[in-house]
Amino acid sequence: MMITSWKERKRRGNLCGELERNITTHAFMEAHVNNGSKREDQDVTPFYFPVPHISGPDIVFYVKINGNIYPVFVQLKLRQVLEGSDVEKALAIVSSNTLQDKIDKEYEVSSKRKGSTQPEQPPKLQDYCPTGIYISMVITYPAEVVKFQVVRPDPEPELEGLERVSINIDDTNFPKIFPERHVKFLDRLKQHKRAATEEQPRTRSKKSKIS
Repeated sequence: MMITSWKERKRRGNLCGELERNITTHAFMEAHVNNGSKREDQDVTPFYFPVPHISGPDIVFYVKINGNIYPVFVQLKLRQVLEGSDVEKALAIVSSNTLQDKIDKEYEVSSKRKGSTQPEQPPKLQDYCPTGIYISMVITYPAEVVKFQVVRPDPEPELEGLERVSINIDDTNFPKIFPERHVKFLDRLKQHKRAATEEQPRTRSKKSKIS
C-alpha cells in the first residue's frame, strides 16, 4: 500500500503545496483519479485539507493497493476521552452523504465565483471512487474507543454503488501505525494536557478559599 503521489513529492520536499489551498475537494480528487495526480500541468500534493466552513473531512488522500486507488477521508478527534456518540458523529462527517453534500456546496460556490449562469450537475462522489469503495478513518488518539461500529441500519444508507470501509485509530493501535517519533511527541502532549487538567481543580479551590 502506498499514498498516491507521495514518493515524488517527498523527493522534491513538498508534500503540501500552495496550489491545493485554492482548489475544491472534487478538483483534488479529479486530479488524482483522472489526471495522474496533476492539475493545470502541476503536480497535486498527496494530502488535501478542505476548507473548514463546509462540514466534511479534515484530510483527504488516496492510497494505492494492488494497482487500485481508494480515497481516504480522515476525521481527527485528538482527545483524552471520547464518547461513543462522538465517534458516531465523526463517522457521519466522513460518510458518503456528507461528502456528496460538501461537494455540492463547494461546486455551487465555485460556479458563482466563475459567473456561471447555466445550471450544471455537480460532480458525483462515485466518479472519484474507482472501485466503488471509500475509506472513512477516524483518529481518536490518545483516547481509547471501546466500542467502534457503524450503527445498523444506517439512518442514511450509502450512496448508490458505494461501499464504506471504516477504520478507527486510537490508543490501542496508534503506535503500530505511526512512526515512533510521532507517538512520543503526542504522548508528551498528552502528559502536559493531563497535568493541566489536574491542576485546574486545585487552582479553583485556592481561589474559593481566598474569596
